[in-house]
Amino acid sequence: NIPDLEAVAKKYSGKVKIVALSFESTAKVKAFFKDHAPAYDLVATESNDQNLSYMNNSTIPKFIVVDAKGIVVQVLQRAADLDPILEQMK
Repeated sequence: NIPDLEAVAKKYSGKVKIVALSFESTAKVKAFFKDHAPAYDLVATESNDQNLSYMNNSTIPKFIVVDAKGIVVQVLQRAADLDPILEQMK
């Protein structure tokens, strides 16, 4: 999913804001991206029951598309599915 997310982030750079949320420690995320800065913003938070509860105990990753008015347009499981949704929102 990371290569798909990278491709979407680069394609829509300057047009949409992509923020990824990780349930791993900041140190682990920094180590993972040590040699490669992502093309999107990344927020790391320790995984805990409260976070998983908030995500409705469902699978992650989850991609939530929010329009300019702050309305959730779509919730997706795959980064590859973002492109058609973002194309429709242009």
